[in-house]
Amino acid sequence: MPRTDRSSQTPVTALRRVAARHLWTPDAGLTGARALVLDADHTLVDIAEVTPQDDVLDGILMPGWVNCHAHLELSHHPKPVGTPGLGSPGWVGALYQSPHQPTPFTAERGARSARALGTAFFIDTSNSGTTAAAMSAARLRGTVQVECIGLTEDRWQPALHHAHHAPTAPGVECRPTAHAPISCAPDLLRAALAPSAIPVTIHCDEDPADITLLNHRRGPWAGFHTHLATLRPHHPWREALGRASSGVALLDKLELLGPRVGLVHLTATSLLDLDRITRAGSTAVLCPRSNRHITGRLPDVPAMVARGIPLAIGTDSRASTPDLDLLAEAAVLREAFPQLPVQTWLHALTSGGARLLPGRPHAGRIDLGARPDLLLVEVPAGPNPLERLLDGTRWPRRWLT
Repeated sequence: MPRTDRSSQTPVTALRRVAARHLWTPDAGLTGARALVLDADHTLVDIAEVTPQDDVLDGILMPGWVNCHAHLELSHHPKPVGTPGLGSPGWVGALYQSPHQPTPFTAERGARSARALGTAFFIDTSNSGTTAAAMSAARLRGTVQVECIGLTEDRWQPALHHAHHAPTAPGVECRPTAHAPISCAPDLLRAALAPSAIPVTIHCDEDPADITLLNHRRGPWAGFHTHLATLRPHHPWREALGRASSGVALLDKLELLGPRVGLVHLTATSLLDLDRITRAGSTAVLCPRSNRHITGRLPDVPAMVARGIPLAIGTDSRASTPDLDLLAEAAVLREAFPQLPVQTWLHALTSGGARLLPGRPHAGRIDLGARPDLLLVEVPAGPNPLERLLDGTRWPRRWLT
């Protein structure tokens, strides 16, 4: 029972103080020791100076992270498939030939791993559309995007229907998406990426082979489609695919870019396409460890930052990365682009990713009046704590709410 003040008979809610040596928030950046005051419902009622009575935890207190691109259904892979640098067409071939098979618990195991590593919100790209329950069981909130693929309506229309009826779960919404401009007819792109209350993401310009296919109908992806045509009669890929100088250019021509769209990978994106993304206000979703494994390339992040393109981070799948650790992704980006402020990556982990979540204004933030996800990353005392946070060490971390 709540304690009652006898003079007024007004219930007094018990308060909890969570104090740490450093606090990082998207709005204030890094501050010194602070105590967060929470009521019994875990609502944040104050951010206060620490007192001698506070148990000040050693580390950086921050909001839980947002993983904006992953494939939980591939969490059964013990390590990335294929050899590094195969390129996207070669990697897809290696994935199809992998002997490892999913189990009924594959997605939930991946979701629980992501949560344990500091992720609070998650955007899963699913082929089956059945991963919402796994996310909810792991205390992840966010979106399951059911991925549609196909060049003829008879192939993609059933998948789109299934995507519109995928099961949700507490804290998890569902919507359709399209796989990529290199694998979807323009009509499918329009249907699957149609604006809704839930933002959407799509693979885009992951490999120079994407550009060669869309622009010239040549290269490794052309060989891939040609092989499919031997297995699927009436596979009209040359005529059915959109034609443009890039995936970004095709989405722009179809008027499908916008502020509620996340473009995943973008390692083969030109400066002209970055200008298109800037005008549209779309978010770039960076998956650097997957990019290094599959293509050996990274996106031109400095050019993105110079244009003000919003950034988010994803892990991609266990078929192309060793784990679902967003901090490891941010550490790779910090090492690759040391000229960019370290805060760039922390914003991408939190408030930047939250742009792609539906109706969650407090995601990736620590706001008064909200119920924040409080994550402590146990970086020991020393100079430049944010630099140490992203130096590649697998720092211990734990949830405080």
